[in-house]
Amino acid sequence: MAPKVRDSFNDRLVPTKRLTARLGLSKFTGSAGNDLIELYPTRVCLSTKQHIGAACVPCVSPGDSVKTGDIIAKPPEGKLGAILHSSIDGVVVSVDNEAIVIE
Repeated sequence: MAPKVRDSFNDRLVPTKRLTARLGLSKFTGSAGNDLIELYPTRVCLSTKQHIGAACVPCVSPGDSVKTGDIIAKPPEGKLGAILHSSIDGVVVSVDNEAIVIE
């Protein structure tokens, strides 16, 4: 038997404004478009421990050139963790167990 949508489905929808108010998010609505600015950092410091899993092991060395999206650290073999990617184009300035700095 295929699943069937309840006949009252359309009658049970909650308007977005009411849902936002119930969740206590009303103060965050409005036009923030004029307040947004684009940032172009020239230096970033990326922590090797940004997630619940094991800390990443760096795959780069000081002096290496990296592009945005390049893999710069991976979780240890056989451990749960997240792969760390470069957020800017640049040169790796320093690498240690805590962070990777790119300029």
